[in-house]
Amino acid sequence: MRGVFGDPRIGGGGGKSFHFGVDVSALDGTAVYAVKGGRVSIDGESITVIEVEGEREHAYWHVVPAVKDGSRVEHGALLGHI
Repeated sequence: MRGVFGDPRIGGGGGKSFHFGVDVSALDGTAVYAVKGGRVSIDGESITVIEVEGEREHAYWHVVPAVKDGSRVEHGALLGHI
């Protein structure tokens, strides 16, 4: 674990906030799988977000997508690689 929920964060301009997730370290090329099913939304080349209707969003950062924007995935589906 590199970062946990609630870690204080200080931005380049001095702004302060708290981390809203959990950071897990892994080697480059490590496969990343969906923790829940839902619709995929890709913002840029390295961020994949799974939107689960009626529940929380699950964001996967620094992932090279193996899925297409707008596609639906099931729990455990391959999303991409670090």
